[in-house]
Amino acid sequence: MLNAVIANWRWSDIISAATGTPFGVNSTNDAIVGAGTPFAVATGDINLHRDRSRGQQIAQWFNTENITQAADGTFGSLGRNVLRNPETSNIDTPISRIFPLKFKESANPQFFFEAFSVLNHPQLGAPYNRLGRSTFGVITTASGTRVL
Repeated sequence: MLNAVIANWRWSDIISAATGTPFGVNSTNDAIVGAGTPFAVATGDINLHRDRSRGQQIAQWFNTENITQAADGTFGSLGRNVLRNPETSNIDTPISRIFPLKFKESANPQFFFEAFSVLNHPQLGAPYNRLGRSTFGVITTASGTRVL
């Protein structure tokens, strides 16, 4: 009797996790014309502790108070890819069961269920990285909804 209930089930997972991609902070004034991206200047530590609440992290991903515009004609001291975007994690899983028919071996009905984004938590987008805007340092996008 127990075999009839638990036999022929199949289950698998696709687990994905990634650290955030690197990004830099751009200055809004011009660098040396045509010579590249104008990076900002760091006046102190630009990293914030990750033990803050999720809402605090969304409102200020990095320390915007310690970042200023580069002087005209300069590139700034921050350079490229000095910060990281939020990390991502997700689980997708299919579950299925085959019901073998004893009287016809070539016909096996199957129950199939699939779930995407099982954790059902938002994947935060990148914070706005251009100085001089009201959304500087703020995460304004998110993705990820559970689909069954």
